[in-house]
Amino acid sequence: MSLTCELCGGTDFVKSEGLFVCQGCGCKYTVEEARKVMAQAAQEQQQRQERQQAYHRRHDPDLQSRQQTPVSQTPVAPGSDGSYLPLNPQVAADFPQVAADFSQVIGGGLQGPQAINNYACQGWQLLLDEYGRLEHPSKQRQAELGERAREVLALLDNAARLEPENHVQDLLILENCKEVASSAHQTKYYDQDDEGKWRSHSFGLTVNLPGQSSSWDEMIKFHRSFLEQRYRDGHPGEVSEREALVAQREEIEGRLAQLKDEKRSKGLFNFSEKREVKDRMKPVQAELAEVNRQISALDANVSNYVKARVKELESGYIRLNL
Repeated sequence: MSLTCELCGGTDFVKSEGLFVCQGCGCKYTVEEARKVMAQAAQEQQQRQERQQAYHRRHDPDLQSRQQTPVSQTPVAPGSDGSYLPLNPQVAADFPQVAADFSQVIGGGLQGPQAINNYACQGWQLLLDEYGRLEHPSKQRQAELGERAREVLALLDNAARLEPENHVQDLLILENCKEVASSAHQTKYYDQDDEGKWRSHSFGLTVNLPGQSSSWDEMIKFHRSFLEQRYRDGHPGEVSEREALVAQREEIEGRLAQLKDEKRSKGLFNFSEKREVKDRMKPVQAELAEVNRQISALDANVSNYVKARVKELESGYIRLNL
């Protein structure tokens, strides 16, 4: 098992002067500390596997007997040209029938969040492509697609719950949930008027699982907050700088509020004095804009860190962008 930084989650290390230095955040580990981190990671991985096995046994008591029969599995990575690998024909044919039953998918050999995510995303891409090839899909056909979308969402929702402490992975999977729901909502159906002319309707599907739309938003926020804090823990200087800038902003906003009150006190038609106060406000407003720009730049560093961590998974996890 490779060494993973406890602060930023990076795996790129360089050995310098007897220490392992993380290239992501600069955190340094002694040989003994590195061994402890790796041992702890191995123990946590073992515990996750045991929890998954317990989950499978609890929800699917016939799992072990079914796994003795080899079944086709879906590819788990995009193609070299960036396109998705096609599903195994048998998996593609079975997808609408088994997708709603999480235990069947697990029993079919798709174990772990990565495989389930890729299976569900590829299946949804197939279904959406098939719908797009229909010249004039009916309202009934759209409703059938909505049922398939709910099956895909059930898979992704379950996959995101298997490893609740894997914040990067779960963030990616939950964002796929939102993407499936959004792409289904954008589909159209057609009918014919009295003259036989086709009319399109943009009444989108509502395919979120009951109670899950807002829950996904909250879970995404939850996982993102952990990653943001990981960045801040590795960059205490930026944290201090931002705190100082926020205090400076509050002081500037106080001065600006006083000038606005002074301007209002000049009366409606006292244009010359109001203009004089307005002129004094301009440099304060420019000062406030510069402080806000610096705060935004620091916030962008945090946001970019989270995006980069999720981006790192895209070599093995399908990330929908429909």
